[in-house]
Amino acid sequence: MIYTNVLPQVQSDELLKKAMQFDWKFHHDNIYQKLEHRYHNSADARDIVKALKIDNEILRVKFNLCLRRDKYIESWHHVDSVKPHTVILYYLHDTDGDTILKTGEKITPVKNTALVFDGSIEHWHIYPQENDYRITLNIDVEGSCWGDIH
Repeated sequence: MIYTNVLPQVQSDELLKKAMQFDWKFHHDNIYQKLEHRYHNSADARDIVKALKIDNEILRVKFNLCLRRDKYIESWHHVDSVKPHTVILYYLHDTDGDTILKTGEKITPVKNTALVFDGSIEHWHIYPQENDYRITLNIDVEGSCWGDIH
């Protein structure tokens, strides 16, 4: 499910500003390059979860930053955990670099929007080619939230 206008506009703007100032940890190999910032128990993540009316415990919170690439590159296809969980991908800004779900859904990042899906679904993203970067906030919550989301 996709939720728009998740946070108040001012809070959404501040979250992007905050993310732009993080000390990012670089992960790479010959193909993939990603920067991440682990952000345990962030108030921003709790605000997003609350806005979505999800009561489940937060398992993991991290920001992902992907830099522009000069050719089409997909990230590795993965699930975030083998434990039953729900994924909340919060998009901090408009950009290219779609999220792809194995179910066939393709979601283009739009500022202040959250994609919520069953964590057992394999997913990946495309690295941006038109914009300089793609920043997402990845929140994993315990169990399935499908009965809890309004």
